[in-house]
Order: sequence, then structure tokens, then C-alpha cells
Amino acid sequence: MLACNDVVKQFAIRRTWGSRQVTVVNRVSVSVEASHVLCIVGESGCGKTTLGKVLAGLLAPTLGSVTVDGTLLYHPGNKAWEREALKIQLIHQDPFSTLNPVHTVREELSLPLLHHQIVPKSLVGEECEHLLTRTGLDPKVVIDKYPHELSGGQRQRVVLARALSVRPRYIVADEAVSMVDVSSRLIMLDLFLEIAQKERIGLVFITHDFGLARYVALEGTIAVMYLGRVVEFGGTETVIHQPRHPYTKVLLSSIPPLQAGDDFKIDKVYPRSFDVPSLELLPPGCVFEPRCPYAFDRCQSALPVLSTVVHEPGHQVACYLEDEETAVV
Repeated sequence: MLACNDVVKQFAIRRTWGSRQVTVVNRVSVSVEASHVLCIVGESGCGKTTLGKVLAGLLAPTLGSVTVDGTLLYHPGNKAWEREALKIQLIHQDPFSTLNPVHTVREELSLPLLHHQIVPKSLVGEECEHLLTRTGLDPKVVIDKYPHELSGGQRQRVVLARALSVRPRYIVADEAVSMVDVSSRLIMLDLFLEIAQKERIGLVFITHDFGLARYVALEGTIAVMYLGRVVEFGGTETVIHQPRHPYTKVLLSSIPPLQAGDDFKIDKVYPRSFDVPSLELLPPGCVFEPRCPYAFDRCQSALPVLSTVVHEPGHQVACYLEDEETAVV
């Protein structure tokens, strides 16, 4: 299991009059098991990419912990976590910027195989071809090409093949199809899901699009993030069809039907404002209060904590409306 527990990530923001710490991820606890899917959903700037980098072992948390199969990552003085971190691979949003423009596809795939001694040197060429075939590419066509000679979809497949080269147990995909042609998007999503199921890889899929989240994590879980916090968490179908947090409802209101006859229906909910508060100057109570159409006095004074919804095990929400007789249902 890949899990983070009460993770906080802060960055120093420097100004002419000094510097201060800004909390980008605030007390987040999520987890994903092998062959399961966790989607992290939220607007740009909500902290989901930073959380993904913490989960992938690229950023150390300021507070809290990250564990992979029971091993604590970022443990001072313990080099074992570096080997464990290899089990987690991050796929970035832009496949072109993550590939070296002066390396061919063969070189991109060979480097991790040789560096981590995944296979004997004599079998590297054969393994490169196998990785390309697994991700739906014809080795004879692409293996000696450079990134600029490939389409966006082909580049992202190469990035996926490179991630698979080190035999990961978990993949963190950050907006992995946002720069892929629309016509290829569902094909890429199906490829991610097929590989995750066949090879028992845990998939953390980060997106701002609730429609994609629903497609990818149909039988998984969704964590809805807003300004560094998880405001709702639960099984995908539960969160989609029985959203409890007003922010979740706002996001869901923007989803068009995926196909004709889609059974997805929800009452449209619109925010009071489209202006997102700055992380440097958050409101004292609920961070969504300035935009929430249901806000009342209590929301302005205290921050709600993530709590289990009554009669809905596994469904959590951070909203005071759950305590009121006029709860959003």
C-alpha cells in the first residue's frame, strides 16, 4: 500500500519585506493499494500536483509521513527508502518536457534499465522493444526516433514505458492525458487501467476533470481537494451520485454527459464567487466559505474536519452542513 498520513507540505515565499511559509498541502491522508485506483480531483492550485510529488518520493513532506508497503519514506539516515521509492513512478503532464530531446526512444528506455540493473546488458534491446509493445507502440516504427518526431500520444506512451521499465508497484499520473489529442484520450486511459489491472499496479490519477476521474476510478476512490485540503473522500460512485460537499457539487455541475443515455444527473450548484482565495491569506474558517452558496455563521469561525458521513461508511466530508437539519443531500 502507498499511503500518506497527515501530510503537510510548506514552501517559503520570499517577498521584499521578508519571507513566510505557505502551506500547499494541509493534513492530507490518502492511500492506494495494488491494482486499485485513487483519483485526486480539484482546481488548478489546490495542491494536488504537490501531493502527487510527495507520494512519488520527489518532495519530502514538511510534516506527516509517507509509507510504501510498510516502509517509511524520507527517513533520515536510512538509505533503504531510496530503493523503496523506486517502486513509485511519476508521469508528468507534459510528455515532451520529460523526454530528453537529444535521446532516441531506445536511449530513453535503456538508461533506467542499465542504471538500476533491471536486466542484463545483453537483454536491454529486447526489453526496450517489449516495453514499447506493452504500451501499444510498434518498436520498429518508434524505437530510433527522437521526441520531436512523435505525436503527443506516442510521447506519453514512451513516458509510460519508461516508468514501467523499473517494475513499479505504484504509478502517480499527474494530468497524464491533458496534452494528448482528444481522440486518443480514452485509449490512453484504457491503457493505464489495463496495465494497472494486469500487473497489479496501484494508480494515483490526478486531474481537474471530474469526468475523467469518474471514468478512471469507476470502481476506485476519489479525493476532492480544495486549497490544500481534502474536503470529500469516498468511493467514486458514492461521491459522484451522493456528493456532500458544496465544492464537490460545483465541480460536478461542470461535467457534460460522457455518452448518450448517461445516467449521471445532479442539481446544478454554482459558487457565490469564482475568485479563489490566496494560499497566503486563507479565510479563518472553512476555506470554501467565501465561495459557498450554503455558507452560514459557523463556517466563518472554525475549520471543519474530515468526518465520516452518517450511514455511509467510507464516505468522508469536511462540511458543517452535515451537522445541520438542512444538510445538503
